[in-house]
Amino acid sequence: MHKDEEELFDLPLFLGVLGIPESEHTAVHNALTAGVRAYHQAQGGGIEDGESLIPTLMAQATAFGYGVLEILADETISVESRKKIAYFACQTADPFARDHMPHGLVTFISFLAQHQALSVDLFRSVLLALALSGVPDKLVGWSEEWALRLTEWLLTRAAVSDEEKQWWLWYLAAHLSQSMGEVLLPVWAAHEGLPLDLRRELLWGWLMNEEQVGYPPANWRLMQATFAGDMELAEAISAEMNLVEEANVDETAVLADLENTPHIPPMPDHHGPGNDPVGFLTMLMGMKFGEPLLPPIFVRRFTVGALAALEGNPLELFQMLLAEADAANEELRHGVLDALPHFADGFTATQKRQLLDMGLIVSRTAVRQRLYELGASWFGVDYVQEALTDSAASIRKWAMRYNDGVKRDA
Repeated sequence: MHKDEEELFDLPLFLGVLGIPESEHTAVHNALTAGVRAYHQAQGGGIEDGESLIPTLMAQATAFGYGVLEILADETISVESRKKIAYFACQTADPFARDHMPHGLVTFISFLAQHQALSVDLFRSVLLALALSGVPDKLVGWSEEWALRLTEWLLTRAAVSDEEKQWWLWYLAAHLSQSMGEVLLPVWAAHEGLPLDLRRELLWGWLMNEEQVGYPPANWRLMQATFAGDMELAEAISAEMNLVEEANVDETAVLADLENTPHIPPMPDHHGPGNDPVGFLTMLMGMKFGEPLLPPIFVRRFTVGALAALEGNPLELFQMLLAEADAANEELRHGVLDALPHFADGFTATQKRQLLDMGLIVSRTAVRQRLYELGASWFGVDYVQEALTDSAASIRKWAMRYNDGVKRDA
């Protein structure tokens, strides 16, 4: 094919190479059509007839990902066929080429994990490819349901060390949306697949904004060393990788060696990563692999309550966070206020009062408002009197309304 000639997705060849039963061909075709529509909708447009665009759009890795998500969701297609397609879709990812990362890539490995068809090597390789690609949203197309399945797979792998599991949770947390975090973080904090001491260390790492917690896998450390220009370390890690043998899923049982199959776009050319020199150089110039990944603030806010539950007596933790005169810790003080009602029965009246007073000294208006409201629930109208002289007009008005309500109820 001439390099300027547009590559097309050959659906009959795709179905034949993967050995998809003829009885499922229509379902796969319909799912890809739905994927075309979903892709157009995501681009801000609409389309009624997606069928005619399958050859052109499904040759593009991003659009192909939308089609694969539709296939994986279609339970009329056998699990075996969906595993083959998910594995094929993983192979279409090429971080060294431009626009060659399929949408929903993390969901593909989550599906394989659910059906015990995911190897540790493929898991590591897919997430490394996402990191190298420079795609801003690493977890795009991932739902809470699929995330829980991949989490369960990861935390129950004997072939993955506890320190690596800890590192993966630290890494994934840096890319979570808040809605995803609200589902995953409580599961991670309580999951016995990671020893208690490492869970506690992970939580403290999030709370204190540590640059890294746990121990990344060898392929990740190799890339870090390479980008840092430490060739001696890179050679040592390469030697380590050659010596490591792990009990992994035999992926040849899922799909035959793709090197022996015809080239089917959006599969990269068989001569391997780096087939697009411009894309490779752009990637090298545009990214700094291995930069510190700091957790989103909602992760740190969640961590306050999770650590309080693990520590048994969280008084010192609450005191530390309420007293820290740092504007960046405002969300952590919100975290304390989220957790305090659940632990209040373990504190004396004096301790409660001290916590409230500590927070009032350094906090901004929103936190002070919550502190006064909590104080009112503990100590009644007497505590509200202090709010009448607060520097914030909104808090003074709240205190006056509170007092008026008490008088009406009297």
